[in-house]
Amino acid sequence: MLWTLAGASAAACGRLGFDDGTPPALSVPATLRLATECGVAPATYPLEIVNTGATIIRIDDVEAAGGFAITDALPLEIAPGDGVTLAVRPPAAVIGTDRGGATKAGALTLITSDGAYTVELAADVLGANIDITDVGGQPLTLTFSGPQCPAPITAMVLNSGNRSASIEMPSASAFRLTGFASGDLLVPGGTSTALGVRPYTSSACASAETITFVVTGSVCTTTPVVLQASFNLSGSSSCACT
Repeated sequence: MLWTLAGASAAACGRLGFDDGTPPALSVPATLRLATECGVAPATYPLEIVNTGATIIRIDDVEAAGGFAITDALPLEIAPGDGVTLAVRPPAAVIGTDRGGATKAGALTLITSDGAYTVELAADVLGANIDITDVGGQPLTLTFSGPQCPAPITAMVLNSGNRSASIEMPSASAFRLTGFASGDLLVPGGTSTALGVRPYTSSACASAETITFVVTGSVCTTTPVVLQASFNLSGSSSCACT
């Protein structure tokens, strides 16, 4: 519905309350696209309005839906041939709730002396979505068992968002990770990186640990990302995996 209006005349943005055939006196965009970044106070975006009529038009109020808002004080008047710029603020993108790449939809209805004008709104959510899965994209269980040192398990670090994120190499004691070429691991939006995880022990045959991945950048998912891992190697009183 939003984008079917994109090619419509700005003056035909959805004026309500007048059915006498008179053209609208305000030129108002039919749509406005904004952006909101996870964890960052949203910036405002300009909504340009021009009085194309022959009399003063008064904007009395604005009805906003979808968490959008106008930050300007109302009412205000626009002289014939003049214009105003209203500041539109999108809803905040909440870490742990919103996902990078999603869209928040809403609308503004301007209540004016020339009737009501509606503007359809969309705000793109910006941020990285960091999830750790198995190679099939499913939740990962790191459980190692057997009579001898087991082979590594592949963990996929997936960023399904639209911003990059950096991940610090975890300082696990009972496990070792491969795939961090040097320093932090950079995961661009829309990509995934494979990490190898294996037990690391010079005596104990059983252990469990929470592996913590510290993530930095514009991130929508909750951080740090944690991965539960355990191993239980049978058949010996002392085990070695190095």
